[in-house]
Amino acid sequence: MQSTPSSQNSVNSDGKKMEAKQLILKRFMLFLLFFTTVFLVISLPVFFQYQNSLQERLLAQEEASVVSATQMIQKEMYEQLHLLDLIVQSYALNKYLNEGTLKQKIHLEESLKNISTTYHRFDQIRLLDNSGLEIMRVNLVDNKGQLVAESDLQNKSSRYYFKAAQKMPVGQVYVSTLDLNIEHDRIEIPYKPTLRFTTPLKDADGNRIGALVINYLAKGMLVRFRQLMTQRIDQQGMGYWLSNHERGNEWGADLGKPEHKFETLYPKAWPVISAKLLVQSY
Repeated sequence: MQSTPSSQNSVNSDGKKMEAKQLILKRFMLFLLFFTTVFLVISLPVFFQYQNSLQERLLAQEEASVVSATQMIQKEMYEQLHLLDLIVQSYALNKYLNEGTLKQKIHLEESLKNISTTYHRFDQIRLLDNSGLEIMRVNLVDNKGQLVAESDLQNKSSRYYFKAAQKMPVGQVYVSTLDLNIEHDRIEIPYKPTLRFTTPLKDADGNRIGALVINYLAKGMLVRFRQLMTQRIDQQGMGYWLSNHERGNEWGADLGKPEHKFETLYPKAWPVISAKLLVQSY
């Protein structure tokens, strides 16, 4: 059977339409490719610039929070050192150290109770003799200084802060690590984050006569620290956590939980940080 002229014209027309569609599609794809290339060329530098700007802004916020926290902690430390020095230089303490009479002892006890009540930041104020025995102690109970009975005084000769103070010359102050307070060889509950300021004492002849120890309650400082750290991008710490957004991660060193460390959560970052800390310690 032979095709008629009309059928051949229909086939040719359909072929031309198909070619036209393919040409249009090809031109569209080329235009799309061109447009995409131009868009990437223009937008990528803008994106990278935005990303760098965002990182710089976040880093600046992070650094500002760290600086604020550092200044707050330094201020707290200076205040405690100043109060410690006031006690060391006080008339009541020096009179008792040099005379040791019952009258002077009562006078000093009242003075330490007043200091404890007034500043309500010292969980304990203690006098230790050269062997590490407590000879006087005032506890903060319900925001009021309370004298501890002689029968309840303890031997602190094995505690690290007393040993450290024994090696120091008179006039210097040992500041302990921030840890949980221990009473009768057990961690006190509820937890009491504590810093201990310890300084050797001397009598009028220059002889060592024991040490003064104040237990600074660091709970308030840690609350302010956490408030400042809420401005940060992420909650971070060094070694064991003293403050963490997951409160169960805190105080791993004292509670016997070595897995609760910065190194565990950030194994790649910790070697860099620990190396910097090592350099700073020398």
